[in-house]
Amino acid sequence: MLAAGSATRRSRSTSSKSETRCSSSRSQAALNLTTIDYAEADADIKRVLDSATGDFKDEFQRNSIGFADVMRKAQAKTTGTVTAAGNEFVNGDTAQILVAMS
Repeated sequence: MLAAGSATRRSRSTSSKSETRCSSSRSQAALNLTTIDYAEADADIKRVLDSATGDFKDEFQRNSIGFADVMRKAQAKTTGTVTAAGNEFVNGDTAQILVAMS
């Protein structure tokens, strides 16, 4: 699985440390989305929303009740693993992050 996401950086510096933080936060967001347990559906959805941004956050919020219902009916339980992550590009205070998962 390859996920792409964008993040707004709090710092305008293009330092390696800042880019690593950005990549780490999006890696965590991808883990939040792919690590779910139907028995903890509400907490898992909150965790996804807490790390989501922009249009994705708005859409996920709108569909979260249906998502929870599907998780419970299917008794879904998954654990995501980040295998690699990095910045595709950094432009000003925005970064595009690629995350590879299994």
